[in-house]
Amino acid sequence: MDFQARLGGAEAVAEKVRGTGAVCERGRGADRLLYERDGAGRLCEGKVFGRRGQKVGVLDGVGVGDDDDVVDEMDDDDDFESDFEKFSQDKEEMMKSLNDRQKKIMEKKFGAFTESLKKIPSATDKKSFLQSMAHAKTFEGRVNAGAGKNNLGYADIQNLMANRDRLLKGYGDGSPEQIKKFVQSVRAIKVSDEFVDASFEVLPEAFKKSLSGKGQVTTDKYVSDDKAHKDMHYLGRNEDGTARRGPASNKDRAKLMWRIYLEQGGRDAYTGLPLDLQAMDLEHVRGFNNKDGGKPGKVEWEQRENDDNMTLINSNVNQQKVDLSMEEFFKNKVDPNKDKGEDDFGGIEKLFDKQNQIGTVGDELAQTLLGEGGKGLAEGVSREILDEHFASDDNSYNSLREEFRKVATTPKDKAKAAGMKSKLGKTLLKATGLARGITDKSGRRTVALQENVYRGFLKSMANAKPADRQKYMEGWAEAIKVGNEEREPKAVNRKLLELGLIDEDILNDKKAGKVFKEEYDETKRTSETYGRMFISKYHKDNKYFYGI
Repeated sequence: MDFQARLGGAEAVAEKVRGTGAVCERGRGADRLLYERDGAGRLCEGKVFGRRGQKVGVLDGVGVGDDDDVVDEMDDDDDFESDFEKFSQDKEEMMKSLNDRQKKIMEKKFGAFTESLKKIPSATDKKSFLQSMAHAKTFEGRVNAGAGKNNLGYADIQNLMANRDRLLKGYGDGSPEQIKKFVQSVRAIKVSDEFVDASFEVLPEAFKKSLSGKGQVTTDKYVSDDKAHKDMHYLGRNEDGTARRGPASNKDRAKLMWRIYLEQGGRDAYTGLPLDLQAMDLEHVRGFNNKDGGKPGKVEWEQRENDDNMTLINSNVNQQKVDLSMEEFFKNKVDPNKDKGEDDFGGIEKLFDKQNQIGTVGDELAQTLLGEGGKGLAEGVSREILDEHFASDDNSYNSLREEFRKVATTPKDKAKAAGMKSKLGKTLLKATGLARGITDKSGRRTVALQENVYRGFLKSMANAKPADRQKYMEGWAEAIKVGNEEREPKAVNRKLLELGLIDEDILNDKKAGKVFKEEYDETKRTSETYGRMFISKYHKDNKYFYGI
């Protein structure tokens, strides 16, 4: 049997996900295999890569599963019936845990879903939607931590390179008209409003909640408008065709995200790899704050925070692209890694795993140092104990850094090696229940403070009497508030010093006190009178809370 004949109805599947650069062969859950396609949309012979970059078998130049199970479009009806039967069984199992009132509500929702599903003429589409529903049930919660989680992996780079021409052409000059065409080509599966509404209602609650806040842009205000950005998120269309806007944490926003997921067939718009429910983001194809052609204003923001500029991609790809144009994304993030082999990625990923293991130990250690109820430091935690733990964690990272330098081949990887440092101070402060960062100037992200700020504060608190440590907790919260108001990390340092929360010997330490010393000296320079009052606190053993 020749190449095209063996694929059977795969071209039909390819048509449904055209623009994604990868085709689902078997079409079931995590076992779906990925095929690269040429610029004309035809399936190509060649290597096939799984989500983590594992190679799969090759037959006549076409990757197949171990059982050589190639999906034929004629089998879609049978496959759908099988998938629907499994879906129904899962529903019945879930209903057993509900009370009578809850069962009636869910029966009504499932009934509406079933009726809307019956109205879809294509068995392929129905099968795809059921698989999306099954995939949604696997959601366990967003992954927000872990070394290397935002890096592009081997499979990402390979698939991005395979899609390079399509993505560059699709982005074009970045105009709204050009981007709209690209988005339409990616979100090619037609989904009715009725099906979106009905299927959304039977999704797991945790997954629906995760969809509602996606694509939050900023809390800053318009340049020439008093309406805050938080109320300008695109939610859909009004009856008159105008854009309906509001906060991102909104049910309509969540439904929009679900629609996009269905329209993309559960695939990353750029790589064609399956979307990771635990780590996927709304992508503004033309970055919300992209400054090509000048600083954006209200008109540009509303063009970009718009359905015609939206796709879903995996979080690591989103974090690498941020507001870059497609050309800049490839030049700065993809091309430098295109010649790396799988072993190159593997060696680095193993070290990231090791880094995460060190971090896990730090998380566990932090729990042993907490006070009653998990708040603050335990009474028995002294500065000496913290110094010992900080030194041990520093040694672990020093060893890891040396290992990483041995396998780092690019300037970027070498920079990552240099950046591998302990975050035990940040980890411990978080464990005490205190906020560990402030909002950045864009209003879109939270930025951490320098590690020595956390350590200096914690060691000063550990040096205080247990009865006075609550005052340190309150003082930290006050300093974070000032930092958020000024959108400036140094404002936190300054406030900590004003409140006398950093011991004098830490200020005098050449390494640990440098981050505070700069603010300390600046305070003396800017106000001689205030400086004398400020310094007097430290001349009395830094006992600010004792009436100074």
